[in-house]
Amino acid sequence: QEFLDALQRDDDERAARATSKNNLEGALMAARDFVDEASEAYTAVTSEEQREAIDEGLMALDEWLYGDAGEAADLSEMEGSIAKLAAFMDPVHFRIAEATKRPSAVKKARAAADK
Repeated sequence: QEFLDALQRDDDERAARATSKNNLEGALMAARDFVDEASEAYTAVTSEEQREAIDEGLMALDEWLYGDAGEAADLSEMEGSIAKLAAFMDPVHFRIAEATKRPSAVKKARAAADK
C-alpha cells in the first residue's frame, strides 16, 4: 500500500507540475502577444526602458522555460516563475486600466464639484 501511495503522490506531483508549466506557457504567450501588439495604451503607460526590460524579462523566462533549467524545474520553481511574470506584467495592465478609467473619473469628479 505504501508503494502505491508513493506512486500516487508522484503522479499527482507530475500532474501539478504539468498544469503549472501549461499555465506558465499560456501566461508567457499572452504576455508576448500583448507586448508584440505594442498598443497605444501599452506605449503610453511605459517608457522605452520599461519596454526593453519587459522584453528582456520575457526572453529570459522563455529561455528558462524551454531550456534545461525549466525542464528540470519542480512545481515551486514553476509557480515562482509565474509570479515573476505577473510581477512585471501586472503593473502595466493596472496602469492601462487606470488610464482607461481616468477620463470618466475626472468627468464625474468635475460634475460633482460643479454641483
